[in-house]
Amino acid sequence: MAKIKEREVAKRLFVDLGKTQKEIAEDLGVTAKTIGEWVKDGNWKAERSAVINNSKNRSEKFKAVLEDFADEQLMLNQQIKDAEATGDLIEAARLRKVQASLADQVGKYQKALERIDKENKISLSTRIEILEDIFNEMQEYDKDLFMKSLDFQKYYLQKTAQNHG
Repeated sequence: MAKIKEREVAKRLFVDLGKTQKEIAEDLGVTAKTIGEWVKDGNWKAERSAVINNSKNRSEKFKAVLEDFADEQLMLNQQIKDAEATGDLIEAARLRKVQASLADQVGKYQKALERIDKENKISLSTRIEILEDIFNEMQEYDKDLFMKSLDFQKYYLQKTAQNHG
């Protein structure tokens, strides 16, 4: 039983927190070889990749880059003002070129973000179909759990319909 718990904890550390196999082995007091076997047997690398590259995470990364670009634009604006104030028109012109290039990059990132958001929207019918599949599997796996969750199922399906309707 302890090995099962260790394995579950190891999986969460690897998949959700992105820890290395060596770090997990040290945290749990098992060998790195054991963790490596668990990673391989459970196909944890594919799962971690899916978590890292899901649409929400990709979208958040793009938003963070755009925020950095905005900060850089503000800094460039100030540098241009400073260069103009000191009469260094050559430096001001150079900074404007950097600013134009940055604006082009911002536009590309914004379009990519819009594409990610558009590509990853799930229709209401698809979402409900997935939920029904999950609930049907739950019923086969544990009928008592399924019966206890009927109120939640109804609530969640209604909430989902309202949020997408």
